[in-house]
Amino acid sequence: LTSQEDQTLTWLLEQLNLPLEFRSYVDAEVAELRLLTDIGKGKLPSYAVPPNLGLRAGEILHYQGAAQFNQERRRRGALVSDVHLGTLTITDTRLIFSSSTKSVALNHRSVVQHHLDRSCVEIRPTSKPSMVFDLGEKNQLAYAIYATAVGRANQTITEVVDGAPTRHIPRD
Repeated sequence: LTSQEDQTLTWLLEQLNLPLEFRSYVDAEVAELRLLTDIGKGKLPSYAVPPNLGLRAGEILHYQGAAQFNQERRRRGALVSDVHLGTLTITDTRLIFSSSTKSVALNHRSVVQHHLDRSCVEIRPTSKPSMVFDLGEKNQLAYAIYATAVGRANQTITEVVDGAPTRHIPRD
């Protein structure tokens, strides 16, 4: 979404006499598009850390939401599928899944491959089996944040900064 497209959409919404329900729907869709555009530019959203979440000093929270972790493993020669319901957290350095039955912390730099399937996010880390997470309707947003966080951790994606370059590292 370019700034000109954003201005045009805002102008259209102001000029057209649309029902309040439809206008609210369009506003929400445009806000999500703005967020995805910023994420694509390397600018990740930052949120306040809940008191019960044990992050490292300086670690930045970018996403937290309900998730289903589908884990496949071999048991007595047969492939067994376990489903764990919990919370997925994405920070600037780690992906953290927490539930009463399974908890996993994965450093972004140990990810070999990741991709978004129709309904799930699959992650292939080094020295561990593939991990599959279903985030419901938040799959696309969470994957965009995750892919950018991994790229930033591996220094293949950098945030586009407005103005003069600076050596200051923001920790908000």
